[in-house]
Amino acid sequence: MRKPMIRNLLVFIAIVLPLFVFAQVSSSNFAKSSVVYIQVSSKKTNGKVGLTHGTGWAWSWNSELYVVTALHVVAGMETITVRLANKFNERSSATLVKTFKKADLALLKLDRDIGLVPLDIDTVDPNSKPSLMIWGYPLSSRKINGKAIEFSYSLEKEPTLNSMLLGLNRKYLSELKEQGFPLLDVNIFQVETTITHGHSGAPIINDKGKVIGIANGGLKNGIYGLNWAIPSKYLPELANSQENSPNKVSIQGILLSGEVEVSEDTSEEEIYSYFDREEINSTINGGNGSELHRTWVASLEDIAYTMDDEDISAINDMIELEYIDLKDTFDVYEDYNTGITYAVPSGYEVNFEDDMYSVEGNDFTFGFSSVSNVPFNQANNQIDLFVDDIIQSFPDARISENLDDSFEMNSNDKTLDKIIYREVYFEGENYLLSVGGTAKGTDVGFIFIISRLPREMNYDELREYFLFTIAMSLFSLS
Repeated sequence: MRKPMIRNLLVFIAIVLPLFVFAQVSSSNFAKSSVVYIQVSSKKTNGKVGLTHGTGWAWSWNSELYVVTALHVVAGMETITVRLANKFNERSSATLVKTFKKADLALLKLDRDIGLVPLDIDTVDPNSKPSLMIWGYPLSSRKINGKAIEFSYSLEKEPTLNSMLLGLNRKYLSELKEQGFPLLDVNIFQVETTITHGHSGAPIINDKGKVIGIANGGLKNGIYGLNWAIPSKYLPELANSQENSPNKVSIQGILLSGEVEVSEDTSEEEIYSYFDREEINSTINGGNGSELHRTWVASLEDIAYTMDDEDISAINDMIELEYIDLKDTFDVYEDYNTGITYAVPSGYEVNFEDDMYSVEGNDFTFGFSSVSNVPFNQANNQIDLFVDDIIQSFPDARISENLDDSFEMNSNDKTLDKIIYREVYFEGENYLLSVGGTAKGTDVGFIFIISRLPREMNYDELREYFLFTIAMSLFSLS
């Protein structure tokens, strides 16, 4: 398509995007000798072996050294291998010795000493804003990664998982209850910062080098991750638990593990070579520190599975048009710095130019970006500025009034979603603009579709249009 020149008008993103530098607190000194990479495997019905990983950390109880992780990382797995961050070739097999299902926690015993240094635990108010770091192995990385993390405020003095998951797909909640872990009445920390697969089980460490929580975040609402952590106060109950260990892979493990299937005779060198390539291939490096990761490839059916009933209804309305199918797949990308998620129909290449990620179709441009450290009371203004700049990229055009604009804001949760739709007549062509943004706390995401509207569309053109309309909807539903 002959698209308007928008690149100069998107310069404002570079202006509002601050230099984002994390203060690496003293927890880095503890993480290198205490935080471990946990690789797990399970046999599949097709004869192959499923491999995935999580994070764990050393903890001492009654003078015995253990590794703490999330139960959904190791539930139903046949082998568990633990590796140390600063000596990755130093490893030990491990045995699941204790589980505490209520809090989705597991305790592992190593078969040999690999030089782990145990971490102490501490407590914190779930509605406070302490200086915290999460240390783990996110996505496909074999390198330990530290990242600043913040809690979201809750109206509850001691928030529970039930309050966060209220309204999710009833079938999903029913299966979660049948699985038996985590229990919905467990206390949690609501985490504002993104937690992705590979982070499960990771310690959240304060500036004293003590663990105040364990990363969980094993559920999604559509394409958007629901992030929480388990308070360290549950660890004594884990150590004293007499529960039987689950023998099935968890729902969270199935949906969000980033699992890779290999033949039984695949060498360890080949496995890690695959993970390294996958990390490179699934990462798009943008400017100003932006980094986009493909975290999930899912069918529309998988995505809808974890939505609430209202959002499922909206997706079903689109399916009834018969140009899309529940089996259509989307690549789900996440900006690792902001946690903003975007869906792109599978098979389309995402490029980065002029502070914007974009996809070019036959008659449209689909673009998105995000920024950090924007005060929530300024988020709406930043989105309006973005919308105005997109509209003004059509100088002297005839522009329609409000077609079906939407705006939702929750000041308590510090979330905002805004989408506007305009029809534009510009230089003899008709365009449809869908432009907007979303905010979570101090992170703001921007998105747009500029579609040229021919007089007639064939089936393939209509199908492409609706797939990207759904991608836009998934963003606004997040």
